[in-house]
Amino acid sequence: GKCHGQGVKFTPLGNLLYQGGFQDGKYHGNGTLYQAGGPYAGDLLYQGELRNGKYHGIGTRFFKNNRVAYEGGFRDSMPWGFGRSFDPTTGQLEYEGQFEASKRHGFGRRYDHSSQVVCEGQFYYGHFIH
Repeated sequence: GKCHGQGVKFTPLGNLLYQGGFQDGKYHGNGTLYQAGGPYAGDLLYQGELRNGKYHGIGTRFFKNNRVAYEGGFRDSMPWGFGRSFDPTTGQLEYEGQFEASKRHGFGRRYDHSSQVVCEGQFYYGHFIH
């Protein structure tokens, strides 16, 4: 049968892949996904709400070094709604504001490497307009 309720899923090599809720065999509810293999096996990949196997609701996506890549709203595994994205190298805040389909869209603030606001205002599918 299909997994339903709380559970744990492992890779064929025995690495922890997922821990959390299942519904009809898909990740659902609150859960934590881990990197499946390679040098980053066991590192965090995603932590938060899921629906039908996709990131959906409030969650945090991670870079391969366990640094936060994005935290905020998700829809169909894409950043959507209010969120914050971070620089992969420094871990510093890059952008804070609205997202749609993984793009900066709506009101937001972009930051430079010294945490100063570079631009603030309306973004349109990734582009700052005013």
